[in-house]
Amino acid sequence: MLTHKIAFIIDEYLGPIAGTEKQIQYLISGLRNHNFQPELFVLRDSSYIQNGFNLCPVHVLNIPKLMSIDTVLKGFRLASMLRNNSFKLSHIFFPDASIFAPLFCKMAGTKVVVSRRDQGFLYSSKQVRLVKAVDRFIDSIVANSEAVRESLRGNIGSSPCQKTVIIYNGCDHMDSCGKKNISLKNELTIPSNSPVIGMVANFNPWKRHLDALQAFALVKQNHVDVHLVLVGDGCERRKLEEVTQFLRLEQSVHFLGQRQDIGNILKECSVCILCSETEGLSNALIEYMIAGKPVVATDVGGNKEVVIDGVTGFLVAPGKIELLAQRISELLHNENLARKMGVEGKRVAQEKFSTTKMVEKHISLYKRLLYG
Repeated sequence: MLTHKIAFIIDEYLGPIAGTEKQIQYLISGLRNHNFQPELFVLRDSSYIQNGFNLCPVHVLNIPKLMSIDTVLKGFRLASMLRNNSFKLSHIFFPDASIFAPLFCKMAGTKVVVSRRDQGFLYSSKQVRLVKAVDRFIDSIVANSEAVRESLRGNIGSSPCQKTVIIYNGCDHMDSCGKKNISLKNELTIPSNSPVIGMVANFNPWKRHLDALQAFALVKQNHVDVHLVLVGDGCERRKLEEVTQFLRLEQSVHFLGQRQDIGNILKECSVCILCSETEGLSNALIEYMIAGKPVVATDVGGNKEVVIDGVTGFLVAPGKIELLAQRISELLHNENLARKMGVEGKRVAQEKFSTTKMVEKHISLYKRLLYG
């Protein structure tokens, strides 16, 4: 059977812990079993690309900025490489690649797919104009939630609905590599009977970790033995550590940094939370539910497409710290409700967000574009 070469093009690949990179890893792994030959093109190099990526061939384009003559010349070289090596389809991720690559991929004769995975809140007005300008070179747009598709009509594009398909993120299991021989509670010297609240999110302003800390302080008034674990890293970490000390919570708030043993961590959580002010479709929420944990999350973006309010967890408005604390406390107090929500959440996640389904829907899209 004929094998089709697909170019995956992305700004940079920092590792499989990050949300988009994890989905690309699942997709590349799945495509190799279905007569597709994926290759990865990155605009900028990273230590993970140099040392850890081995799923498919990788090409580093060395494009530090978009607006330069050198970038244009590299674009023509990319088009030549795609054409000369018989690539049939290009799938593009992230803002810079979505601006840079569509024209040159179309020049190479490939079908062009662009993934939109957020609601465009990080795009500058200049980037929005450029995104709209390259829209004519795009054959299909993959949105990972209804909320993202709606944003295409406003914030980050004007693509017609028939050009956009929704393919949800996939997650079948939780990574448990890492510190396998020690439980989280033993690692952090948390008493075995103490409840743990977990949050997996990099420390970026829009994730609103400060809300989590303030809500945790309220929860701790009635649950003195509770602990909060924060998985991730980023520009806000130092400030949040200072706030933790100011609130005198440093003995019960644990900053874990980037971890690969997410499954082991979630296993010991009683409740999992997400406080973001914007989301496309959160991998973290799906991972919480796959792990069988009840969720308290903000009612933004695609979160309502993952969490069924009152069934698999609770949704609250962003910034409503007292309500966030109330919902967390309710789950800590009512273990039967928490367990019931966790079981139902796992069922929903396995049914709606499997990697098999995600890969199959991408294959269906690719075949439709290639064969008509």
